[in-house]
Amino acid sequence: MSQNRPVYWNVLNTPQHVPLSAYKDIDNNPFASVDGFYNAYYPNPYWQLEHSRIMKDRTDFLGSVNLSFKPAEWLELSNRTGLVYNTTNFNDYVDEAVYTPYSKSDPWGGGHMGQQTPYSGQSSYYMRNQLNMTNDFLAKLSKDFGNFNAKLILG
Repeated sequence: MSQNRPVYWNVLNTPQHVPLSAYKDIDNNPFASVDGFYNAYYPNPYWQLEHSRIMKDRTDFLGSVNLSFKPAEWLELSNRTGLVYNTTNFNDYVDEAVYTPYSKSDPWGGGHMGQQTPYSGQSSYYMRNQLNMTNDFLAKLSKDFGNFNAKLILG
């Protein structure tokens, strides 16, 4: 019953002449149920809104420090450090869906989603922490030769 696609995808794959709001009552309208919905390849978006969710929470921390020191007129030393830390909590679920024998038989031979019945549903959860740190040490040497200026950067 799940194609791991957002509701918006299923709405986009609905022909323009189909009044989607007519299929909002998934409990009482037989043509809005998983068996009666006209599209064999994409679920009713209202069913998906009611029976599945993706919840994702991400927190990011970004920081950088740039320190410079000029011990001589011709020499500059610098150190740049950057930090990116993020934490992601992800939880999703799709409820079970049981199709009637009619839908399961795929009477039109089109590969109806009901062939997967019973769809037992699924749930997943993961948490991820990620830390990226960069550091650059640079030495910049400058020297004037009359009308010419020469610079060398080492790092």
